Amino acid sequence: MSEYVNRFLSLRCSGDVLNATGRLREAEKEITESMAVIQHLKGITLTDKMKYRVFDLCAGNALTSILAVHLLPVKSAIAVDLKKRSGNYGMVSRFFYLQEDIRKLSFDKEDSIIISVHPCKAANIIVDIFNTNKSVKHLIMMPCCNGSYQDVTCYGWLHETKKVSVYDLWTLHLAQNIKDARVRIVTDRKVLSPKRNIIIANRLSAVTTAKHSTTLASRNELSGDDIAAREDAATDSIASYGESVLCTGNDPQTALLTAVWESGIGLNAPMMHDRN
Repeated sequence: MSEYVNRFLSLRCSGDVLNATGRLREAEKEITESMAVIQHLKGITLTDKMKYRVFDLCAGNALTSILAVHLLPVKSAIAVDLKKRSGNYGMVSRFFYLQEDIRKLSFDKEDSIIISVHPCKAANIIVDIFNTNKSVKHLIMMPCCNGSYQDVTCYGWLHETKKVSVYDLWTLHLAQNIKDARVRIVTDRKVLSPKRNIIIANRLSAVTTAKHSTTLASRNELSGDDIAAREDAATDSIASYGESVLCTGNDPQTALLTAVWESGIGLNAPMMHDRN
């Protein structure tokens, strides 16, 4: 059984979460996808407790956002999907489900985070929503269905060599189009799906705030360990803007992507790429 599934089942809230979502069509796979996103959401929300409202776009059964309100200090979570769902959502506090087109959403000035697990063909739309709504400070998205990526066609030869997948190129395309943010791509091998790249974008203004958050609190009220933990959480949740691509792992595909991405061809902003 997957590490993420074991971790989920060990949570005291796991039964309540499953009661709220209703039947999961591919339970193990969906749990690993949601738990992977939660890991990155955790680093942001623990740094600034009860600061953010979470929007789960193309939410499906809303497993990820329901997990978020059970596990993390978020103000609220709003799941949005075009299709009507039959979950027991009324039993979850600080949670709302909207049957709505994500393009019709309006974002006020409240600090928000967008999460999305396998949004199918809406991934480009979600990037646009992040770019045009400055109150959305962070984006965590696991794309799935491959779309069109004309602006990275210079990498087409990589796919033809069978060493880089179309999915990796699609992920790169989406990450390139994110503006005013520090961006990194993580491939989480603990996810039971071949579509397991995660794009994490942190708006530059939010990164600055996170890095200096300890100066806003009275250091007299924090122990040295508390201060270090907050600073580490802020650092772990962002990428180093202006640095070269960072890859961990020695597999040939990672090495090839590193070489290409470090060349800077077609990149609008520096990115980090991790393979867990």
